[in-house]
Amino acid sequence: MTWTETQNRLRKRWTIEREEETWSGVVVEFDDGRQRVVVKPTEGLARELVIVAAQVCALGAAEPTTALRYNSIAPRGALALEQGAYVLRDLVSHDDVETAVEELAREAHRLRVATAQARWNDAVTHYAD
Repeated sequence: MTWTETQNRLRKRWTIEREEETWSGVVVEFDDGRQRVVVKPTEGLARELVIVAAQVCALGAAEPTTALRYNSIAPRGALALEQGAYVLRDLVSHDDVETAVEELAREAHRLRVATAQARWNDAVTHYAD
């Protein structure tokens, strides 16, 4: 599958907030809000994969040790730092993009809401139980 085909699949399923030749900004709607997700192909790898990333919160909104703990128990992807923010990020095949967008958007939204309510630790520890 090509990047153009992946972009076409994204357009059919979600609102595209911004689209460039090398990336797409997708908006996933939920009953209690929405989550922006960036989708872009990798460059320079032997096989083209797709980066799916959704912002969770500003760097200062969560303790780095809590973010690392989350990465050890994350259901999908991992928290990474990008431009002063925590983003939930995964690297997937073109075939897995739609599932990854849905799952990462839902989880990033859940973490973002928990962070805004000062319940970051609660958002992380439920996986450990």
